[in-house]
Amino acid sequence: ASGRDSALTRGLFEDFARDGRITLPGELLTALRREVSAVSVSEAETREEIARTWAATGRVICPHTAVALHAARQLDRTAGPVVALSTAHPAKFPEAVEAALGFAPQRPPQLEGLEGRAETFETVDPSLDAVLTAIGRLG
Repeated sequence: ASGRDSALTRGLFEDFARDGRITLPGELLTALRREVSAVSVSEAETREEIARTWAATGRVICPHTAVALHAARQLDRTAGPVVALSTAHPAKFPEAVEAALGFAPQRPPQLEGLEGRAETFETVDPSLDAVLTAIGRLG
């Protein structure tokens, strides 16, 4: 939204660090409103989405995925597709899943010992082909 204006972005972060708030220039605010949307999802709605997904698909999802799915249902899809990605295994959040479903998810053996491993990530171009290619590389 800033047009890759690093000086503007740095200045905004410096303002926030100093004052605890920022004032967005009009053109940046207009661009953000055009490009970014936000949805608020309550704890109750998160539990309901976990339960809804379980009932509809038989899949147990984590709270983050539940928030993404709930938000995706509320977004305007006329501008293009909406993608919600599951980013964590539900076993990472046993209390939240149990509150929604009445049982805690089983932790798969593949997750044992992950806490001590290095974290990695990949930045992917924002196109469907690039995302599908990146997912395909995961095996």
